[in-house]
Amino acid sequence: MDIHIAIAAETLGHFLGLTITNSFLTSIIVVTIILAYAFVTGKSLKLKKPSKNQTIVELITTGLYSLSISILGKKHSKAYFPIIFSFFIFILMSNWFGLLPFVNGIKYTPQTKIEEIIEGKEIHEAEAMHLFRAPTSDLNTTLAVAIVSVFLIQFAAIKELGLGNYSSKFFNFKVVKKGVMGYFEAGINSFVGILELLSEFTKIISFSFRLFGNIFAGEVLIIVISALTYSIGTLPFLGLEVFVGLIQAFVFTMLTLVFLSVSISSHNNSH
Repeated sequence: MDIHIAIAAETLGHFLGLTITNSFLTSIIVVTIILAYAFVTGKSLKLKKPSKNQTIVELITTGLYSLSISILGKKHSKAYFPIIFSFFIFILMSNWFGLLPFVNGIKYTPQTKIEEIIEGKEIHEAEAMHLFRAPTSDLNTTLAVAIVSVFLIQFAAIKELGLGNYSSKFFNFKVVKKGVMGYFEAGINSFVGILELLSEFTKIISFSFRLFGNIFAGEVLIIVISALTYSIGTLPFLGLEVFVGLIQAFVFTMLTLVFLSVSISSHNNSH
């Protein structure tokens, strides 16, 4: 059996000048499902006798909100929790969508390959692309989510502390003490500030590659095991990947909360 694995997302076609990849198509489906589910659930909310569906949603929401309050506090949680919760739901659904049986089973042959088939040329089975792909198994998606997360952290810090106060964390050239030790301490503070600035950019790499690596590795594992055992031995690994998908969504959310909490704390309090 041929195994088709591609690190980069594969192009399915173009629409109005926009490149449509299999991961981008899946992202649209995931977002549509989330919005439809939220709309239907919101329309059927009951105060006295909540449905099972409403109860599950409330348990997840209140659990994450309580966690957010314990890290950010009540005031900041009200402002930033909707975005934090959106991160969790989108990443979780993206991780789990790639585990559905039909996702790896449906193949797509590009128009160029169809033309070659018509011309009588032999097309290898591995050249057919997967129509769907877990969005978080594409580095472009995880990089985009990571950039939004880090931008949120910087925006919140500037909003809460002010641009001058926040920038002093990175650019601190003030000499507090007199003499050689004063200049030495100022030099150390300046060097530490530069490292702090670099660490803000490395968060993007850390966020994106951690999520991409775990989900892509799991996707490859499922494909390989499915090919070797004809889908018979995939069940234990599917259970493992369901757990990994949940953990990765939770880790991304927790790190965003922690970094956000540190960034909106004053420079003196952070020490």
